[in-house]
Amino acid sequence: MLDLWDLARFIADNYAGAARIAELMIGRSPWLAMALSGLMPSTEILATDIDPGAIASIKSLCPRIRAELDDLLSPRIELYEGADLLYAIRPPPELIPYAAELAKRVRSDLLIRPYWGEEAGFHFERRMGWMPQKHRSARFFLLRPRSGERGAGDMSKASDMF
Repeated sequence: MLDLWDLARFIADNYAGAARIAELMIGRSPWLAMALSGLMPSTEILATDIDPGAIASIKSLCPRIRAELDDLLSPRIELYEGADLLYAIRPPPELIPYAAELAKRVRSDLLIRPYWGEEAGFHFERRMGWMPQKHRSARFFLLRPRSGERGAGDMSKASDMF
């Protein structure tokens, strides 16, 4: 859980002025979204998932989080428009390209915190724009749509690259 808190701090520090941040494929683990809703009270925190039970659970556990049913394979683009950051915690590797395409379409940064043991299921290539990041105990990958547009801007608050 410590790495999720460090990840929440990274997001809060680097996306302080964000109007909307969205967690993709939240499942039944709202811990990062809950931390962000407390750290960033003026930011809309959106959580999406394909499972109606997961969305119902999030709505009952976290009324401050906007939970919406959505399919990453056929996303409702309007949900994500205006988001400065999309993120996913331990997503299935085969869905990461769909998350990247969604981020590109809405011109949002994309943060992926993978299962490290399963990272081989998806290769985060630097030449494709993936930047490995480390902030305290949190390790993750960041994809930015285009330098100088929307999103975090200067990543100087992140500590070392891996």
